[in-house]
Amino acid sequence: MLEEIILFTFTFLLIYGIYAMMILKSEKRLEKYKTSVEIKDLEGKYHIQTNRFEFRKLARMVLITNTFDICVTAALACLIPNFILMFLVGVLILLVVIFISYHLLGTYLKKLERKM
Repeated sequence: MLEEIILFTFTFLLIYGIYAMMILKSEKRLEKYKTSVEIKDLEGKYHIQTNRFEFRKLARMVLITNTFDICVTAALACLIPNFILMFLVGVLILLVVIFISYHLLGTYLKKLERKM
């Protein structure tokens, strides 16, 4: 159990570090990220006005959500011994986790937006 927690934590930090270096450190990529699917989904589905937030902080929240989704999916899918079944279950888990996490993120951002 401890081994899985350490692996999850290491994977989370590694993936977030790569995401942060690729997107948050580059102004050009950060500007392109404003038109990403994740941001458009928050604007369209949850009616979040992203221009009311400091975009770097918003991008960091989205990146943490994406990283968490990937790590949870990988951790749960690795529990299945058959590779093909692991892949299929992983895709299903990923879809469910993305739906839930973006719903929670959208709800949280909507509450923050009301307080502004």
